[in-house]
Amino acid sequence: MGKLKNISVSFIVPYHALSRLLLTRCLDSIVSLGDLIDWEAWVVDDGTPDSQANLWVEAYADSRIHYHYQKWGGLSAARNTGLSLATKMYVQFIDSDDYLFTEVYVKALDLVNDWVPDVFAFHYVKVWGIPPVTISDTKLKKQRRIDYEGPGPHYMMAHNIRVSACGYLISRKCLGDLRFRVSLYHEDEDFTPLMLLRARRLVVTSLPVYAYFQRSGSIMLDKDPVRLRKRFTDMLFILNRHTEVQCQLDGTKALALKRRNATFALAILYELICQAPTKQFLFAVLDQLRNTGYYPLPDRNEPFLYRIVRLVTCSPKLVVLLFLLFRFKKI
Repeated sequence: MGKLKNISVSFIVPYHALSRLLLTRCLDSIVSLGDLIDWEAWVVDDGTPDSQANLWVEAYADSRIHYHYQKWGGLSAARNTGLSLATKMYVQFIDSDDYLFTEVYVKALDLVNDWVPDVFAFHYVKVWGIPPVTISDTKLKKQRRIDYEGPGPHYMMAHNIRVSACGYLISRKCLGDLRFRVSLYHEDEDFTPLMLLRARRLVVTSLPVYAYFQRSGSIMLDKDPVRLRKRFTDMLFILNRHTEVQCQLDGTKALALKRRNATFALAILYELICQAPTKQFLFAVLDQLRNTGYYPLPDRNEPFLYRIVRLVTCSPKLVVLLFLLFRFKKI
């Protein structure tokens, strides 16, 4: 395959205090693209104390890989810095402990070269070990190449979206001035729906392109009461913010974001039942969810599962019952 003429990509790699092994695993998967496309990589070091990541980047002796150090500001701040430094047609976010399945990524890029979308969406695979894994040809043959092509809002009307920003190749022109909210947990829940609303041409593939590394210490698994409270506070903030944005839209965009808000409210309710440390915590968040207008869940013509969850959570007493049943199951 020759060089893909329609594609240039800025890879944005936020980094903070990870091992050299993980960072180089990520960068190796990018370097393996060779000269197939015009690419650059920005490693944004987000305040790592006594960092040596600059030396690890320099060891590649590749002028396409850049290192930028900044005062700690969190993942959103690092990604925003990467966006300000990016110069190519598309941007691709890669967390520094994740990596690309390079051979599959090449197949995906061939589709991007043909369709030239505003946004290109793909699948990820969870990985646990340190050595990079590969995707078998047998598995690839089972994947459909194109699952959807059309406007982003139309896709949101009929599908639940993949929230992780790392699951998309995004045109910088389409992205415009949209940025990540700093100091916000669940920043992708805020960013990705608004990004998809801007996509006039979204192309979705089932190709498994991205390796999502599973490790301990994730914010999503953190049971600390203070961080847990911030998680739910931030999710409710996003729901309120998107409700305000929805009111400023019309037509398909408004309906698409309204549907997304309803499914996000369901996700918040599910997380609350599973993770609330006490009934007092549960009631406090439930009251806040009610204030957003999304509890009880809106009566919508959604798939069967949504309607079942709406039915079994329609009153606080039923939510408490589910909460207690979940606790009993964990014992």
